[in-house]
Amino acid sequence: MTLEQILPTAAGYALCFAQTFLWIGAIALCLLAFNHRRQPLVLGFDAALLCLSFLCTALLLDTFYRWSYTIDSPVAILRWAYDQPWWLYAIVISLEAVAEGALLMGHVHYTRHRLSPFAFKEGMDMLPMGVCFGDAKGTVCMANLRIHQYCVQMQCAPLVDIEKFWQQIGAMAILNKEDSRLVQVGETVVMFRSCFVEVDGIRYRQITAIDITQQYLVTNELQSKNIKLRDIQMRIKQVAYQLNDLVLAQELLDARVTVHDDIGHLLLRGKYYLDNPGAVTDDEMLVMLDDVNLHLLEQIHCDEQDKDEYIEAVQLAQAIGVHVSTIGDVPKHNRLRDLMARTVRECATNAVKHARGDALQVRIDANAHNLIVTVTNNGDAPTAPVVPSGGLASLQQNIEALGGTMLVNSRPTFTLTIVVPKHDAV
Repeated sequence: MTLEQILPTAAGYALCFAQTFLWIGAIALCLLAFNHRRQPLVLGFDAALLCLSFLCTALLLDTFYRWSYTIDSPVAILRWAYDQPWWLYAIVISLEAVAEGALLMGHVHYTRHRLSPFAFKEGMDMLPMGVCFGDAKGTVCMANLRIHQYCVQMQCAPLVDIEKFWQQIGAMAILNKEDSRLVQVGETVVMFRSCFVEVDGIRYRQITAIDITQQYLVTNELQSKNIKLRDIQMRIKQVAYQLNDLVLAQELLDARVTVHDDIGHLLLRGKYYLDNPGAVTDDEMLVMLDDVNLHLLEQIHCDEQDKDEYIEAVQLAQAIGVHVSTIGDVPKHNRLRDLMARTVRECATNAVKHARGDALQVRIDANAHNLIVTVTNNGDAPTAPVVPSGGLASLQQNIEALGGTMLVNSRPTFTLTIVVPKHDAV
């Protein structure tokens, strides 16, 4: 059967419908290839397939039209085409379908393995940083959503002119350099950078924007800490420069305290002998004075020899007529033992001068952390509250230097309580 004979049948309608569908598909393939800017060879195949599909569609429609109105074709070549067997057209339509399918698969493969402009724009919009490009006239060629957001927050207008936008960034910059500017946009701090790129001989300006709020806050915090550290460093240097003077002043103070204590005991001892002439003979008094003088000379010439300060303090107290009784174990550590010696000397001196006493009781208690010393005498009770001064004030400073405390009670009798941490002393 010829093409003209098969048109009134279902097979003829099927051929017309298939050819029309393939013609529409060929048009879509050409548009797809042109939109993706495919190679000229692919565009040529699509164009050739479109022409073939158009001719076949036109021939079938013309044949159907002439059959419907019983009009004979005046063109010989068309008359020849109408007389061809229908299966020949079926083969041509099948080949068209195979060719369109192959071209469609090629387009799918191309789009999957190539980055399209839309995919590129979508990827740029998903970046955490802002990016835009513009030509020498300021026209924006490409900009992602992040840079548009910064522009709207800064200018209250969309990004249109990239050169004006860069000038606006410079006007609002916290830190302004030639190619980088720091701007506070709302509650965020953004670093804008500008550079020029050249593509196909055309020069474009590129602007990038990065949110550095956390880095900016950390930098400010570090700068403030550096200022404090520099101040501490200057103070340490000043203390280092004055350290020699401080050490010398402390040594002079210790020497004055020692001389004060020794001379005070010497004077009290002489006063005791003068007030009690029958208690000792003149020869014994001269011997004791010689002992005191020898003690003072040993202080000057024999400081390098080892000595027990506490025992010497008890002996000096006995020399001025004060008997010292110790309850508890005297600490063996040098600093604590020296502190106990100073306490005995000062309390013995005060007992003779102010309370007219001749006995001193030293009670030493200790727990896991502290050493507790309680000193009392048998003299007259103070008539007024005792305020540390002179020797007691100096003793209190030494106790506080060891991290301890000193408490003076006037009633019912004079009581001196000292609490010193063991670990600080050690």
